[in-house]
Amino acid sequence: LVVPGAAAEPQQIFQGFEDEYNWGGAHVAGTFPFSRYTKTEESDSFVRTGDSSLYFDGNGANGVISLTDKAVSLPAGKTYTLEMYVKRATANANLPGGDDGYLGIVGAGDKSWGLVNAEIKRIEYSVNFPTDSWRKLIVTFTTKKAYSYIGLQSYGKIAWYADDITLTELAPVTVDFKEADGTVI
Repeated sequence: LVVPGAAAEPQQIFQGFEDEYNWGGAHVAGTFPFSRYTKTEESDSFVRTGDSSLYFDGNGANGVISLTDKAVSLPAGKTYTLEMYVKRATANANLPGGDDGYLGIVGAGDKSWGLVNAEIKRIEYSVNFPTDSWRKLIVTFTTKKAYSYIGLQSYGKIAWYADDITLTELAPVTVDFKEADGTVI
């Protein structure tokens, strides 16, 4: 029995969109739809932690934003969990899904993104995401090929915010069933 579990020394990438983040990515169609949002006051609800978050403007454009400004190693066949917090920009807006747009995890072989984009996993949205609080998304996926960059791709007409994104490598855990005093456990 093999069960995914935490790797002994897991690779982990965290992105909180604070000052140290060097924007990278590409627009696929239309104007670049991502920007860093900086809170305007201490009680600003569009930033979960710190002073900044990622903003997708919902102008209908298609764009990719890199989660790192340095190359990483995501080998083929490894399993990862991506955790992120998402919040709609307005109360009357639906989240991407169907004709409204989508959000996907994408990988690339080089920093140019361009045509080397490959969708790793599509994150489905539901219309019941709150606007008054942040919702945690947890997505587990296995890479089909090796990537040097990991990012988010989105298009659509719904504005949203994301913050505190963590990508963690998982390793399989092997469970061994052995006899104990003649009884199989």
